[in-house]
Amino acid sequence: MVQFAVYLNPMTYGVDALRYTILNSSVLPLYINLAVLVIFAAITVFASAYLFSKKEQGLM
Repeated sequence: MVQFAVYLNPMTYGVDALRYTILNSSVLPLYINLAVLVIFAAITVFASAYLFSKKEQGLM
């Protein structure tokens, strides 16, 4: 249960990518870490842009 929650947290992948960069060893391959981080960033950017536009429409 806890391990599932850890893998949902994007910080896990950021720390693992940093670990690979510094120590040259990690739990997951670097490309998986970067892919998860890019996907999470894209989702949050699109969600925030959508919510911002909804809020702006409500103000007009």
